[in-house]
Amino acid sequence: MTRFVAWGGALAAVLLALAAPLAGQQTTNAGADKLEPFTLSDQNEKEHVVRLPLRRLTLFTVADKQGAQEVSGWVNPVHALYQERVDIVGIANVSAAPRWFRGQVRRYFRRTYPHPVLLDWEGKVIKSMKAEGQAVTVLVAAPDGTIIYRAGGPATAAGMEKLLQLLHGELEKAR
Repeated sequence: MTRFVAWGGALAAVLLALAAPLAGQQTTNAGADKLEPFTLSDQNEKEHVVRLPLRRLTLFTVADKQGAQEVSGWVNPVHALYQERVDIVGIANVSAAPRWFRGQVRRYFRRTYPHPVLLDWEGKVIKSMKAEGQAVTVLVAAPDGTIIYRAGGPATAAGMEKLLQLLHGELEKAR
């Protein structure tokens, strides 16, 4: 009986450790994933092509309607500190919108966001980035396309500190 309880506790600890990144906890990702090139249009129907190599470090935010409110918590500090050195790309998961409703969605984005937001109508880019639904997914890609940071959910002090330290370190290495 004691051995079963010990194994059960160990198994629970392993499962919790595996589930932590899925629960919105920030994690760095040392090159396990690579960004796939893609083309999406923004709310103004302007086509944006993301190809490798990237111009510089790029912060991608991927969100559906529920996660959209969490984006600014991640983007604003990065933009304030690194606007000239880090590209920021926002991607909206609008795959749930029916085709006949796309015009309304574009109008909403035009009224709400003055900057380009790439609209993923089919969800293919969202899927390739392994973005989670109902929360923002934040990725940092190195110029070669390697995903060097991944986080999900609202920005936390610890998550922002980790992200800003990573960006600072990568920018210093590139000098």
